[in-house]
Amino acid sequence: MRSLQRAARAQLIQILRALLRTAPVLVRPALAVAAMAGGTLLVVGDLSSIRIIDVGTSTLTEVNAGTEDSYLAALMGVVVAPLALAAFRSHRLAMTGLVLIAVLALALVGYDLSHIHDVGLLAARYENVRAHAGPALTLQLIGSLLVLTSGWCQLVWSHRRPVRQPAAALAAPGTSLHR
Repeated sequence: MRSLQRAARAQLIQILRALLRTAPVLVRPALAVAAMAGGTLLVVGDLSSIRIIDVGTSTLTEVNAGTEDSYLAALMGVVVAPLALAAFRSHRLAMTGLVLIAVLALALVGYDLSHIHDVGLLAARYENVRAHAGPALTLQLIGSLLVLTSGWCQLVWSHRRPVRQPAAALAAPGTSLHR
C-alpha cells in the first residue's frame, strides 16, 4: 500500500514539474486573465447592492456598495488592469502591487461584512426590519481572492526562475566571444 502511495506521489511530482516547465506558456497568461477578471469583479461588485433591507416580506431599500466605501473597490479594480499586464511582462513590483491591492480589498470586504446587518434608523420607524448581504459582498470577495491568487502565484513563480547569465559569463575562461 505504501509503495503504491509513493509511486502515486512520485508521478504527481513529475506532472507538477512538467507543468512548471510549461508555466511560461500556459500559466502566466491564465494568471493575468484571472487578475483582470478579479479586477472586473471588484468594479462590478462596487456598483451593485451590498446590503438589502427588508421589512416583513418586501424589500424596502438596497444599499449600494460604492456609496458605503466611496467607490474604493472600483478604484482598486481599475488599477488591477495595468498591474496585471505589467505582471504578465514579469515586473515583480507589479506582482507585489497585485498582492497588496488584493489584501486591501479583502480588508474592505471584512469591513463591509462587519456592517452587513446594520439597518440604521429604519428600526425605529418599522417593525420586523432585517438586513442581509447583497451580491456585492460575494463579487468583491471572489474578485479579491482572484487578484490575490494571481499576484501571489506570479510572485512566487518569478522567484523560482533561474536568473539568466550574460553570454560573457557563460564562455569558458580564457576564451573570447569576439573574434
